[in-house]
Amino acid sequence: MASSLPDDLWLGRILPSLLVHEAVCVRATCRAKAALVTAALLVERIDGSLARHSLTGLIDIDRTAPLPFSYSLRAAYVLEQGSNEWPGMGRFIRLAAIYRLTPANGLPLVLSGSVADSPPSQQDGIPPAAIGDGHLSAAEGYQRTDPVIRWIWLFRSFSAFLLATLLSQWRDGEGVGYRLVLSAHIGSDDPRCDRLLTDDITEDRGIAVDYRYDRGNLNDANAIDYRHVIVSGFRRIETVAVSLCVWSGGIKLFTTERPAANTPASVAVRFPTSEPLWRRLLRPFNLETDVIDRGAVVG
Repeated sequence: MASSLPDDLWLGRILPSLLVHEAVCVRATCRAKAALVTAALLVERIDGSLARHSLTGLIDIDRTAPLPFSYSLRAAYVLEQGSNEWPGMGRFIRLAAIYRLTPANGLPLVLSGSVADSPPSQQDGIPPAAIGDGHLSAAEGYQRTDPVIRWIWLFRSFSAFLLATLLSQWRDGEGVGYRLVLSAHIGSDDPRCDRLLTDDITEDRGIAVDYRYDRGNLNDANAIDYRHVIVSGFRRIETVAVSLCVWSGGIKLFTTERPAANTPASVAVRFPTSEPLWRRLLRPFNLETDVIDRGAVVG
């Protein structure tokens, strides 16, 4: 029987291969090996999950001794069950910290003892059949764990809703320094804007956040598609949030970078961190000159 195997084998091979709830079953049902499933073992699992999802330093548990087994269990379970969504949450937390939405004592955010007391929600979001089509493509790649959000706006996922809300509603905190730097009118029939609005953006260039304003009507003939592209602020070493917003015929550039010089200095001189990132994003779409060199300087 497995219970007759050495403890070292259980600790080194068997328990690490089990999901958290399976390891707890061992504690509850296997008298010979129950003592191996401890809070310390669960903390090792927690640390592994944090490292695997690049959450170390962003999220943590309350490590005040003595650490209750039930709390360690809930934290380990939540980090394991949300494995597909945690990397995106880490990007959001990094941005939220730049926008000063995190506690004044800084990161990491500490998981509360009630982190898993509530049962999982049965809310499935909007079913794919009710999402519609078009180049927003909200129905494409639909995930129940990251569902579409519907209001008078249509967001292709909850994570897109979070990021779009951060960039449009939660950006003006005291001391953040968020500013619109450039605004460019390209023309509603310009295919370059259409490409920037619809082409895939790889993560090495930025995060694309797509949404649509259709007043809650999937058949709205005047619906407007928007895309934010976040080019800085979501990676580990970045301290400045830099983004772009594009819609049919228009592009705006935003940053939290403090100006290094006053106007009439060039954008490159005033924003030495942000300007190369905007250029790198716009260059493949042949929009670099029209936006950065010819756009209207706003801030």
